[in-house]
Amino acid sequence: MRALLLILSSTLIWAADVTGSWSGPFEAIRDGETQTGTALLVLKEEGAKITGAIGPNENDRTDLTKGSIEGADITLEAVVRLL
Repeated sequence: MRALLLILSSTLIWAADVTGSWSGPFEAIRDGETQTGTALLVLKEEGAKITGAIGPNENDRTDLTKGSIEGADITLEAVVRLL
């Protein structure tokens, strides 16, 4: 099962530069079913572009397909496997 995951994190909004490792809880809803867990984001900010990876831990991550920052708005996209 694959899904396009869009992540917006208010924690990241307050950072001057989002480069680094970020972790915290996530909630995904698909077909009415809710899944929860912990996500690890490893990000690199270069101007308005953000690259990096997301996953449940350091050893199980997938690359971001798109990432951008404009003012206080951060948009991250990745194709991830949901259990």
